[in-house]
Amino acid sequence: MPEKKGNELSKEKTDIVEKESIFITDLDEYLFGQGTHYEIYKKLGAHLTEKDKKKGVYFAVWAPNAEEVSVIGSFNNWNSEVHKMKKREPMGVYELFIPDVKEGEMYKYQILSKKGNILYKADPFANMGELR
Repeated sequence: MPEKKGNELSKEKTDIVEKESIFITDLDEYLFGQGTHYEIYKKLGAHLTEKDKKKGVYFAVWAPNAEEVSVIGSFNNWNSEVHKMKKREPMGVYELFIPDVKEGEMYKYQILSKKGNILYKADPFANMGELR
């Protein structure tokens, strides 16, 4: 059995969701900051979607104290230099749309701490995960 290196995007049939309902908005930032965003699971994690007529996956993770966050996975040969995420201030959420990522691809987040430590983290909003 091949070794699994991270979370898997759901292999269940998933409809492509319109970008307006997935990407984080100013209202989402406000509600999240107030602690009253009761549907944040619809925004954070990995979501199959479409941007500029290109299908892919929107990734978002809350890491307010990180210096840098990258998405690493089977689609980029686990290379942290390929898909660095953009931080939304002051929310502390890192986000990135990656075109052509498919369902079932393995991924995780590589986090560079402010002290220079590198951490590998599973997606806390993932629908599936690997067993140790």
